[in-house]
Amino acid sequence: MIMGASTSSFWYNLRVQHPCREVPIFYYDLALLFQPMLMLGITHGVALSGVFSYWLIDVLIIILFLGTSSRSFFRGIEMWKEESILKKEMAKSQETFANSRGEFLIDTFEPLIPKEEKTQKEVFTFNFLQVIKNDLVACSTWYWVFIVAQFSATLAVFGSECVKLYKERKRRKSLGNTKFVCEATIN
Repeated sequence: MIMGASTSSFWYNLRVQHPCREVPIFYYDLALLFQPMLMLGITHGVALSGVFSYWLIDVLIIILFLGTSSRSFFRGIEMWKEESILKKEMAKSQETFANSRGEFLIDTFEPLIPKEEKTQKEVFTFNFLQVIKNDLVACSTWYWVFIVAQFSATLAVFGSECVKLYKERKRRKSLGNTKFVCEATIN
């Protein structure tokens, strides 16, 4: 059910464009940056779910959800206050920045150059190690060898994506382009 929902969501958002730039809404380099760590976390989470008792897993999940939901709630309140102030300031000004449907008008923007297609060798390597590991006897020597290989492959992919993103950012900065494709920040 979750796989079907995520696939349909991905398929729908694949064609959605960025609101003010001529790029897709997905930033694939950033997705490739966190995907290996996500897969490693899933693998080790499944392994640890057999070790921990059910009540401990429930308590940890409740603590995690309380933390993330309270952080999102307080961030939402901050954003609401900022947007309310911005709305009042825009109402005071006489200039019109919106059309009749209430959409903001953007007169100039700089289209970004489309990126080349990415290969899926990292994902295939990880999945290959996972499939081989599933056929091994649990806690055998080869089982732990593949766990370590999976971990090192994950770190290698993560590191290479970090380097690619850093070089791209440095290149864009050297060309005088201070705009970012991904404007997400972690506060």
